[in-house]
Amino acid sequence: MEHFPEHIDDLIAKVLADEADANDRKELGAWLIESEEHQQYLEQMSALYIKSEQLSTALIFDTDAAWQKVSNSIKIPDETPVVHLKPKTNYFLRIAAVLVIALGVGFFIWNNQSLAPQYAMQSLNEVLHDTLPDGTQASLNTQTKITYDYDAKKKVRKANLQGEAYFVISEDKNSQFLVQAEELLIKDIGTAFNVKALAASDTVEVFVKEGEVQIYTEQNAGLSLQAGETGYYIKSSKKFFKAKQESEDLNAAAYADKEFKFRNASMRKVLKEINHVYDVKLELSTKEIEDCRITVNFRQDDIETIATVIAETMGWTVQSDESKLVLVGSSCQ
Repeated sequence: MEHFPEHIDDLIAKVLADEADANDRKELGAWLIESEEHQQYLEQMSALYIKSEQLSTALIFDTDAAWQKVSNSIKIPDETPVVHLKPKTNYFLRIAAVLVIALGVGFFIWNNQSLAPQYAMQSLNEVLHDTLPDGTQASLNTQTKITYDYDAKKKVRKANLQGEAYFVISEDKNSQFLVQAEELLIKDIGTAFNVKALAASDTVEVFVKEGEVQIYTEQNAGLSLQAGETGYYIKSSKKFFKAKQESEDLNAAAYADKEFKFRNASMRKVLKEINHVYDVKLELSTKEIEDCRITVNFRQDDIETIATVIAETMGWTVQSDESKLVLVGSSCQ
């Protein structure tokens, strides 16, 4: 068996003892998905730990009590749902329940047969930014869920998506990264891309910000998308098509990175897209200036800066009114 460095033992012990910080938990998660041998080693360590004086014996281990003890000592964001696992007779699944609690926003679930770890995250009413076990950055728009697992035999990393998320993929030449939205598969080729797969919509939309992706199903080879392109999959007809011009929506991922690009865009469109991202809203003083057009870029600016830049560009002024900023003007410059 592979000889593991001592700090791995320390990481496992810290997580089980509820002494691990966020970096410790992420490091352990990344180490676990590297191989089945790592997962088997964790099982052995858990078996030893559960027999130690720090935990009750396997036969009388109380997961509810463990949950109460650990949940009182960790901070879980309001938008993150609390995860409960029903007690199982297998002692390893019981210790996994403790890991679920200790790992916080994301949680691991071990399948008793394959021992393949699964990571999950879910957002409710706020955008959630987190990192998958392989280092991939994921930003979940509101009401979105992702489950992630790694198939060691096929060397495939897969994120199952319900909702909308923006991915910045961690490069790994030894394994493939896939996003699955129902029957649609999105194959990463070194990229950053956004996937909108809403259950209520018949269309799945994929916007590529950097690199290239392939979108397809098991029955259809689909199409390839380059940086700046948007592709669509129609679920009812099972057909693919690509936007006729380079990105019909340059700001598809703005909720994730707060980067905006407007090209001769109407103020109506500008305010709609900005207000989708910020809590403080922008408004126009009169409908007569809704059709005024502007070309401008914003990169992670605060809402006050955005309002000031627009006003100065258009020859307008800005008035603050409680939870909104009003652009005051009478004509287009």
